[in-house]
Amino acid sequence: MPAMSINFSKIFYSIINDESSFIDLFEPAILFIADEQGKVRTMKELGKLPEKMIDVFNRIEMSFSEEGFPYTYDMYNVDAVVLSIQQHSEKWNGYLGMIMPSDHKQAPAAAAFLHGFKQTVSMSMKLDETNKRYEHISTRGTVHERVMDLLSDTDYNHNLHLFARRLLLTVSELMEDCTIALYLYDRTLNTYLPFETTDFPKWDREEYAIQEPVFQDCINEKYAQGFTILNKRDIQHKPLFKKEDRYSDFVVLPFSASDSTLGLLLLLTEEGECELKDLRELQKLLAALTPWVKRLIEYDRMIREKKRNELLLKVNQKFYSSMDVRGILKEMVVSLHEAYPTFESELLLTHDLEMNDAALQVKSLNINQEESTAVEAYLTGRIQVKDCLRTGSTYLFVPLKGKQSIYGVLTLISTANLVFSPEELSFIQMFADTGGNAIENARLYEQSNEHIANLQMINKTSARLNSKLKLRELLAYMRTSFQKSFSCDETGFVMFNSGEDHYLPGSTQAFKNPRLKKGLKEYVNQINEDGVLLGNAESDLLAEFPSIIVVPMVHDKKIKGAVVLLKRDEYAFSFESYKLVESLVHHSTLAIMNAMLHEELGELVIRDYLTKLYTRAYLDEKLAESMQKDALGSFILFDIDDFKQINDSYGHQVGDEVLIQVAEILKGNTKEGHDISARWGGEELAVYLPRTDEDTARQVAMRIHDKVQEQTDPHVTVSCGVSTWSRGETKSHKRLFNLADQALYLSKTSGKSQVRMASELLGIVE
Repeated sequence: MPAMSINFSKIFYSIINDESSFIDLFEPAILFIADEQGKVRTMKELGKLPEKMIDVFNRIEMSFSEEGFPYTYDMYNVDAVVLSIQQHSEKWNGYLGMIMPSDHKQAPAAAAFLHGFKQTVSMSMKLDETNKRYEHISTRGTVHERVMDLLSDTDYNHNLHLFARRLLLTVSELMEDCTIALYLYDRTLNTYLPFETTDFPKWDREEYAIQEPVFQDCINEKYAQGFTILNKRDIQHKPLFKKEDRYSDFVVLPFSASDSTLGLLLLLTEEGECELKDLRELQKLLAALTPWVKRLIEYDRMIREKKRNELLLKVNQKFYSSMDVRGILKEMVVSLHEAYPTFESELLLTHDLEMNDAALQVKSLNINQEESTAVEAYLTGRIQVKDCLRTGSTYLFVPLKGKQSIYGVLTLISTANLVFSPEELSFIQMFADTGGNAIENARLYEQSNEHIANLQMINKTSARLNSKLKLRELLAYMRTSFQKSFSCDETGFVMFNSGEDHYLPGSTQAFKNPRLKKGLKEYVNQINEDGVLLGNAESDLLAEFPSIIVVPMVHDKKIKGAVVLLKRDEYAFSFESYKLVESLVHHSTLAIMNAMLHEELGELVIRDYLTKLYTRAYLDEKLAESMQKDALGSFILFDIDDFKQINDSYGHQVGDEVLIQVAEILKGNTKEGHDISARWGGEELAVYLPRTDEDTARQVAMRIHDKVQEQTDPHVTVSCGVSTWSRGETKSHKRLFNLADQALYLSKTSGKSQVRMASELLGIVE
């Protein structure tokens, strides 16, 4: 007996429903009927199935074992019993089987259940045969009785799915060898979508959707001729579905109210042609049920509208209970998926709301794209609809409007070209406006908190800066504050002095790079009171730092210098960040000027006015500190030979120049920040070398002695005396000075231009 003459789908459809008790007992599992080669003819899902079970089931035909049942395939038990179906005096043989996880607690009971269910199938088939044999004398024979029985079986329930399933069961009694599907017309998609079918598994809406233009012209022509049905020949064998059409013939019965198209009933067969022996009765049945179908569709539409309004209310409550922009956006995406599960969504946000989140499908809105439909929606504040012929999708661009601004565009993407009704567009715009207002409120809340935090930071910074008088400490605190608040990579403090840019020691290491300073010169030197904010510096010299903030330090209405912040990312600084930096610099400039003035005054006190060397008093102080904490140290005393002759021969001005030259040689041959060079008095100069032994001190003295002899103009020489102290000796700093002075005297009396050691006087050989 040919398998295709049996309506396998109807077997499970008429026996099993959602209330069948064995479903809870065996879930998750799949009940199936297959032929002797393992080809599945129909199946029924018992409970919610894991994805792997579905994958295993799709490969079950390859796994049918010749050794018999049960057997295990990829961690799933497959069990089956032989099934024979008798119909029209012919017999079909195959299997009734079940697949379930191998560790399922009911696995041992599967065989017993299948034997019992096999008897149920046989009894159902016999009952079906009996019903068909006596259908013309059945108490359910008339159309009126069928309608009443159908509505009574559904308890006059307004559930459209329940009605549709009962309708298909009634139709299957009239058209026994056909697969039957109920389609409803979707005005938005301009498409007939499968709503309920007797086939297993359930049809995918997209694959089995029927585009209205496929046969609408044929239907109109048939109506004009007085016919109300349509078959495969009428549409000239055009494909009905996107999916490969496996059906050899079909019959379409449209049903509609006077003012609208409701849908259609589709009868399909995989072999031969559809038999139309009970077609007239079926047409009468559909005509009688059309008012009820219209009522149910209208009720279903009202329910969907009610759900949308409830969703809008829920969204409103959630939106306005949150002050977190990211949380609002996440709720928008979740709610949209709930309202439009088949649509894809995307959020295009303006630059000030930009955030990276793959889960939210958030992108930046580029308003420079003149031909972008999204930009048009953003600029006009109106919904824009665009059909893409290449992908067959419809794009809906909805502006996210608040009361003060538009914050981005919500994009909805369908899988087919749609025609949105005014009611649908109104709902989507209301949804987007709700989101836009919530984003605006959250942004205002965030900005308010940011403003308060900024004021607190400015007050705290001002208080800390005004309590610090040392410039290095002040700049270190500012550098740390800028890096913490703005995540900048480099921070620089530049002062303008006689047309030169002088970067203060508190600047980060990058500002020691001459190439970087040259690249910044254009922006630093041309700065005015407005400062500079760049997100993509074009200079090759600044390729590493495209984001730049330069804020002037204004004091007494004059630009004294600038604060420079750099970042390696493009457009890393917002305008709000720039304004905050501007406020911080404005409040800190006076503190910086005071600290610099304090340092300058301090330098005047501890440095000699002419030579810029430290004073004798400062050297005394530092030497005393060294003797307290260090283990040893050396002192060198220099005297310029025949200095009086220089003054007499060249004048006191040249004598001063000679003193300055020798002083520069001292500074150039000692360690800045470690050694202390001082003017001792008149033409005498001194150097203190902390933690330095006598041999090293002798080398330093000889180097300075030689450099003076080589580099002074007019030419002079120096005599030197060197003394050293170490821990454990009874030396005081006065004794150290006296020993160096005596060594200097020895140098003078021995012919001048010499380096003599105090150890020579004491008779110590080292």
